[in-house]
Amino acid sequence: MRTNNSATSSRSMTDHTGRLQIFSGLNQIFYPHNKFDDRLHELEPWMLDTQAVTRFSSVNIQSKEQKQQEQEQEQEEQTAETVVQEKPKKQIFSPVKTDTLFWCAYVVNKGEAEYEMIGNRYKNAEIEEKHKMINFIKKNPGSIKSSFKITAIKIKEIMSELMMDKKTSWPAFLAMCVYYKFSAIVCYKKTFLEFSVKDAEYTYLFHRDASGHISVDTTELDDAEIKDIRDTRIHLGQNPEKPLKAASHYKMDDLSEMAEKLGVECGQNKWKKADWYDAVLKEMEW
Repeated sequence: MRTNNSATSSRSMTDHTGRLQIFSGLNQIFYPHNKFDDRLHELEPWMLDTQAVTRFSSVNIQSKEQKQQEQEQEQEEQTAETVVQEKPKKQIFSPVKTDTLFWCAYVVNKGEAEYEMIGNRYKNAEIEEKHKMINFIKKNPGSIKSSFKITAIKIKEIMSELMMDKKTSWPAFLAMCVYYKFSAIVCYKKTFLEFSVKDAEYTYLFHRDASGHISVDTTELDDAEIKDIRDTRIHLGQNPEKPLKAASHYKMDDLSEMAEKLGVECGQNKWKKADWYDAVLKEMEW
């Protein structure tokens, strides 16, 4: 039994050795190199060594940072678009009643819906509202003086005017601004009046045309719009009847600067200071 087992084992080993020799021969036939050790350096770019891990991590971090920057930029662009879209459109109210300045101030405070509900009772509503203003002025004369330089006599004139006159003057309008608690800028051509009320929450833009008709933008002005008006137009204070002081008060540079904003062009090369003053004053007339 032992002899047979030994013989069997010997034959098995011989067969295994023979198969290895065959595989080795085939390997040498189909592969020009018997070993890969001498070409391992060619595989280094694809090996996961320390340098490769570092490179991969660096690329991955850069990729994340770039993606984050792109997302932030996209969010900023979307936010900017949203701001532009959400900015309210201009809504101009132009009354058909006689006292257009009064009704513009009324609508800014109470809204167009309230104005439309008045219907044919607008004259009664106007008188009633002006009486409320007069009572307010009587009880709070200091509220007007805190926003505007005005005398006690002028305040009495304003109350009389509100009671008697058909159209609101600019001095009476400043009392309305205080009463309704808003500031106002009134533009005409390249000039403007400004009524700045202390502690007012909003500023509204009023427009005057050549006939004296007043309309108003019922969306409040923002800081950038107010700055643009102040930078590009001539400020007349609160009284357009006296837009300029005497000519002696101004230098040629002052008149040239005002003329540029007003769009005044020199008609002759020999214009003198008086000519510039007259041309500027003409463009400032209300």
